Amino acid sequence: MGAYSIGFDIGGSHIAGALFDGADELARLERPYPKGEPEKAPALIAGMTKALEASLGAGQSISYIGIAVPGSLSRDKRRILNAYNLGFEDTPLPELIENELGGRINVLMANDADAAAWAEYCCGALRGYENCLLITLGTGVGGGVILNGALFTGGMGNGVELGHMIIDRLAGPVCSCGVSGCFEARCSATAIIRRARESIAKNEHSLIYGACGGDAQRIDAKLVIDAAKRGDGEAMAIFNDYVDALGSGIASIINTLDPMAIAIGGGVSGAGEFLLEPVRKNVEKKSFYKEHAAIVKAKLGNDAGIVGAALLHRTAK
Repeated sequence: MGAYSIGFDIGGSHIAGALFDGADELARLERPYPKGEPEKAPALIAGMTKALEASLGAGQSISYIGIAVPGSLSRDKRRILNAYNLGFEDTPLPELIENELGGRINVLMANDADAAAWAEYCCGALRGYENCLLITLGTGVGGGVILNGALFTGGMGNGVELGHMIIDRLAGPVCSCGVSGCFEARCSATAIIRRARESIAKNEHSLIYGACGGDAQRIDAKLVIDAAKRGDGEAMAIFNDYVDALGSGIASIINTLDPMAIAIGGGVSGAGEFLLEPVRKNVEKKSFYKEHAAIVKAKLGNDAGIVGAALLHRTAK
């Protein structure tokens, strides 16, 4: 009999759930998230649980449910303190789902970046490294930390906000959190887009301008990186500055935690070795240690949250 669990990843528009036997996915469902109606989420997740459980054989059942949420959680991980994009505020989501299921299944919860880091550690790019971390480079910058083979969520239990480490206080742009020079403000995909939009207002002859047809709203990070790959001067300047900022952030983490490995995920990581090789060289110049963490590309992509959620029971002490 397998050790069956379900991982749920709650996004801005959909809730995805997948049934796992250990780390092997057996079935998956996706439902629209009732935006603006978070009170409907417990019943929706319970219904998806029952539908996935129905695919098991007679006498087999779900042992655990894990949920990955893009928001701040209480120290005991039993309440969503805030996930404003989803409409949750001080919500005891695990308890509400357990009640919908008659108390027969335990529900665990984690921040989505922590869940992704746990997935990479259990069965992805960080497997085999007892002290490591994941950095996600997307709309924002997030990540999770593994210390001594356990998910680390802060000494006070408030979480780990890698994206809000301050790396450029004097010259850096204001972050979404209101502080100037955060890692996120310099190293997110949003930061690349912001710089590119500023550049096309001054230069109509760059590949960036040509690729977006002069429409700033069409610019994304991939467009800028693709232009840099083709040797465009404006794009290369943006990219090189990005690499320098990312190298500073990673070197600071290495100098503080001395991890064994750092995996880079999120949309920007799609640039692969075009990004990672210069970042490694940049970090080499800034790291206090001659021998330091391996810098690798994350493996699980968009599935990391749902996989990590399904494996949260392995974090239980």
